[in-house]
Amino acid sequence: AVAGLYLSDYGFALWRVPWYLQHTWSLSVEEHFYLVWPMVLMVVFRLPRHWWAPAVFLLAMAATLWRWHVALNDDAWYQPYYRFDTRLSGILLGAAAGLWNPSLPKAAAPMGALLLGIAVTQAHVKEMAALTSWMAMAEIGAALLVLGAHHVRALCWTPLVWVGKLSYGIYLWHFPIMYWLRGQDIAGWSSMLIGSGAAALCAAASYYTVERFSRSGRAHTAGTARVDQVGTLGRDTGT
Repeated sequence: AVAGLYLSDYGFALWRVPWYLQHTWSLSVEEHFYLVWPMVLMVVFRLPRHWWAPAVFLLAMAATLWRWHVALNDDAWYQPYYRFDTRLSGILLGAAAGLWNPSLPKAAAPMGALLLGIAVTQAHVKEMAALTSWMAMAEIGAALLVLGAHHVRALCWTPLVWVGKLSYGIYLWHFPIMYWLRGQDIAGWSSMLIGSGAAALCAAASYYTVERFSRSGRAHTAGTARVDQVGTLGRDTGT
């Protein structure tokens, strides 16, 4: 119920639930952002257009400082790690980048990938540095990588595109599988290889069955809606 209501972020931070679906905390963070963001935009769009991106960037900075404050003053590492209010900075940084949409040089994407790679390999989730400096570096690196992605032709490689299509399913499947492997005392690279392969297989199975069925239903509904709109337009115009 907690996961279904998109409350896993605070549910796990405050009450350690849900356990087997704890990875849905990030979906909860996104959902909360979608609820709050339109109200923020209503305020931001009252400013002159050239202030839109800087205003959201300042919000991202404020959110970063708030996470640092929580991390420095709360002994429980999972408080700043899971909560929406402490994980808001990266999404706001992406929103600021989207409003700004600068034309960056080709070096931006490799630099972003380097920063992101350093942060991912150096950060240890329960340590203070991971919740402060490394997380900030990861967010900056991700922003640079996204803004400069159009320069990276390798991202059009067919296997990467296919993995991108399966990415949501891989996200949903990986944690239960990894959790089960941990219970079988399978760890390290063995866990990574087995778990990643199993998650990809499960994601592919769901993509070509459940997800395909859902997409076809939405496409049929959208097509019916367009036909109805055309018919209504024809009646209204007497054609």
